[in-house]
Amino acid sequence: MHRFFYILIQEGVRTTKVRDFEVKNMIGESDKCRVYLGEKANSSSVILKVAKTFENGDVLAFEAGKFNIMKTVESEIRRFQNPTKENDSHYDWLFAKLEASFIEQSQGGRRINVYSLPDVDFDKLIPLSKLMAKIEVDAKTSAWILGRIFKLYGFFELIAVANDQSTIEYPVFSIGDYLIEPEKHRVIFYNFPEKNVDVVANDYVKEIAKTFLEWAVIEEEDKAYRELLENLARDGSMTFETAHKMMYAVIEELWGRKYHTFTYRDKGTLIWKNLKED
Repeated sequence: MHRFFYILIQEGVRTTKVRDFEVKNMIGESDKCRVYLGEKANSSSVILKVAKTFENGDVLAFEAGKFNIMKTVESEIRRFQNPTKENDSHYDWLFAKLEASFIEQSQGGRRINVYSLPDVDFDKLIPLSKLMAKIEVDAKTSAWILGRIFKLYGFFELIAVANDQSTIEYPVFSIGDYLIEPEKHRVIFYNFPEKNVDVVANDYVKEIAKTFLEWAVIEEEDKAYRELLENLARDGSMTFETAHKMMYAVIEELWGRKYHTFTYRDKGTLIWKNLKED
């Protein structure tokens, strides 16, 4: 028998009947679904996406298919690599893991997707879009966030190879599709756009680099990083794998590869602050 989530919402008061999950606060909403925090019986946290209507369920079905593919290819890579602590590529840290996707008849046939998130503290998660709207970050902080996004898009290039696809199906880029846990350097893709457009890597590399060039505060001593972003925003790159390698070549030369605390300042201020991992 399938395990169902029974989510009843009446005039802003939520009543929840759950076999394995407790449904908590709504943390987001689009025109086609609502997003909730939830908890398993073992107290581990999940995210639930609930379609607003039966028809909107197609959006979540599409998304579930995409996240299933991502999970399958990541598992294949892990088996092939047989990773150790030193060589683990950790693609699994880049995106949410689909736990379940089903149609709930008690909710008018609406589809519900359930996701777990990799190695994070849910209490410290922040939508990347909200963060970008309120703060600025230093060059090193922007670099590790950008590196995670380039690595994610490079993962879609690996998916195309694994599935013998003639074209690469990159997700449409939107900062609204990411959650971030700053202290642990986690940037997590959790929302796959409904439609895919025929776009090559070059276009998205330009768009993503421009986004980070506008967000980061890059000092004169880090001008090599600024020049990299300017070059990528102008010229792009034929693949995200190449863009990722270009970026880390500059990072190695400027700062080396080591943990950097999340360093930021509120927009309109000059005082830098940082968050350290517990």
